[in-house]
Amino acid sequence: MDRSISDRRNFWFLNSHIIVRVSSRDGSDGISVLEHRASQGNPLPLHFHHYEHEIFHLLEGEVRYRVGDQERRACAREALLTPKGRDADHSIATHGHPSIRKLGTDPISFYLQLAPQIL
Repeated sequence: MDRSISDRRNFWFLNSHIIVRVSSRDGSDGISVLEHRASQGNPLPLHFHHYEHEIFHLLEGEVRYRVGDQERRACAREALLTPKGRDADHSIATHGHPSIRKLGTDPISFYLQLAPQIL
């Protein structure tokens, strides 16, 4: 992979280091797989996705995960589903560990709206 493509698949968003493992541009279904690395005390703000569910698999660490008014904790090796739509606003924050690492089927369109230069 040439350097310019590699740089665009490895970026910072808010306080998370993100590596694009599979881009929505790699196939025809618009699916992306992103690896997130975040340190403790850097929660992802409350948000929702209009068009797609978000699935993530926690590889390392522990998180507090909130969807709507429901909150739970998740540990490494757990997978979680966030439904699409306004009624599924959600956030995630590290909990009890210095950092987390997760893989997610994040909608790359979300990042492209904020930083179109990444892909």
